[in-house]
Amino acid sequence: MRGWKKAKLYWNYRGAMNNVNGWMCKVCGAISQGQIQRPEDDICANCRRSLDETEYILPHEFETEIQCLVTENHRITLRGIQQSENEYVAHIEGELAGEDPEIIRSEVRHAETFFEDLRATANRNALVSLVTRLEHRTRKLVRQLQLSTDKKSPPVARDMEELNVRLGAAAPISVQFFVDLVTARDSVIHGDSQAQWEYQGKIRRVADKYTNVYGELGFTEEHLSEAIEKVTTQVKWYDERIAASRTNGGAG
Repeated sequence: MRGWKKAKLYWNYRGAMNNVNGWMCKVCGAISQGQIQRPEDDICANCRRSLDETEYILPHEFETEIQCLVTENHRITLRGIQQSENEYVAHIEGELAGEDPEIIRSEVRHAETFFEDLRATANRNALVSLVTRLEHRTRKLVRQLQLSTDKKSPPVARDMEELNVRLGAAAPISVQFFVDLVTARDSVIHGDSQAQWEYQGKIRRVADKYTNVYGELGFTEEHLSEAIEKVTTQVKWYDERIAASRTNGGAG
């Protein structure tokens, strides 16, 4: 701030930004006198070195994909639900002003239950989107490496098992975590979000951690956050191992 104030005073005194006797760095605001050659971008040598030494790390493409299609979509949906709930509760309280407080509380609780159901649906939709993106990614990697998989095993799990074998190491996250995640996703698609359902003559069950006391899929925001983190970690690990093996003359 001091640099900018000093620069402002200086340039006001000199009367022009392009005064031949000096120039101001547009990053730090420092004044350089005429004997120092003015660069075309008006950035002093110290700031230029700092910028040149800064390492810029671009996010992984899959990470960006999940951020846009899952994380942000879910966040915006929840924000809309909360806004609608606030407006509806305010409407109820306004319409029932002067009524018995217990009647008002009863109506508000009823509304809150409705909006909680909307939040649960938003969590389930985000789960479906996340697992779908993961399934597409692991299938792409398997095809890329021309691997054959056991068609009898669940999708994602069979891909990861073959990838682990091909890459010669166990991935950071257990395959079982993703088996449970896929089953939870299938509950939404095939089982009406129930904890247990029959599909093609077989009983399927959601992992206990993803069920609620009503015998339904209880996939929460906390579950979603954990799943996003682990899905992203796993995919990035596969990409890094594949890239490393190619550099060393291995896979691909």
